[in-house]
Amino acid sequence: MLKILVRALTAAALLVLPLTTPAPAHATDAQCSRYLQDLGYTYPLLGLQCQLGAAGYTYAYRDCVEGLVDRRVQRVHAFEACRLAAERR
Repeated sequence: MLKILVRALTAAALLVLPLTTPAPAHATDAQCSRYLQDLGYTYPLLGLQCQLGAAGYTYAYRDCVEGLVDRRVQRVHAFEACRLAAERR
């Protein structure tokens, strides 16, 4: 009887656990922009490039990186910023 009760409680816990576990936080184009601002980049249109990175189309990440590099953002910083933007999916 005790084994049946333990199995039933374990099964119930396994069913309820996914409902109570919060979803992981996702980054957005706002976090991309904030990351760049924290590094001291204040050029116009940086937010637009972050929005491109978050757009989700096939070449969005590449377009985001290249757009930031064209605006004199170091490539390593552009990679990270666009990664933050793209993670929202």
